[in-house]
Amino acid sequence: MTVAVVADHVIETDNDYSARQLVEPDIAKNVFRVQARAGVPIRITKLVSYHTSRGVPARELVDRCRRTLDRVAVEGVERQFDRQAGWLERFWSRSDVLIEGHDDLQQATRWCLFQLAQAAARADGLGIPAKGVSGSGYSGHYFWDTEIYVLPSSATRRRGWR
Repeated sequence: MTVAVVADHVIETDNDYSARQLVEPDIAKNVFRVQARAGVPIRITKLVSYHTSRGVPARELVDRCRRTLDRVAVEGVERQFDRQAGWLERFWSRSDVLIEGHDDLQQATRWCLFQLAQAAARADGLGIPAKGVSGSGYSGHYFWDTEIYVLPSSATRRRGWR
């Protein structure tokens, strides 16, 4: 599998600043130096695009990343935030599990559901990894059988689960 990552940075400030980039075969850096003045805000927005494939050349994946970020530049960051918020609202409206009187279990369950959302959002027909996106080893990460967290929604409604 090949992965490409492209990042853009948007700096909004009335302070003087400089930007440097370093790109070498094994590392890429963006360094910003800001002459910060008291009371003058600095806002840095980092935009990142990832594209993966098992059969597309790396250069094409980089081009896809670039086109994604170019589209964000035209549409605006707020539109992307709104789209993501909408996606998350729809996810929680159909996936939330309520556990009354057990705040610790409620938090743990919602954390696992959030991990599931990340793992399943772009599974692209490849199944959902047992470790989700939480790490490279089992060291305390959740591990459920696929049937447990990809339970059909009709089965949950029949049992009265929410």
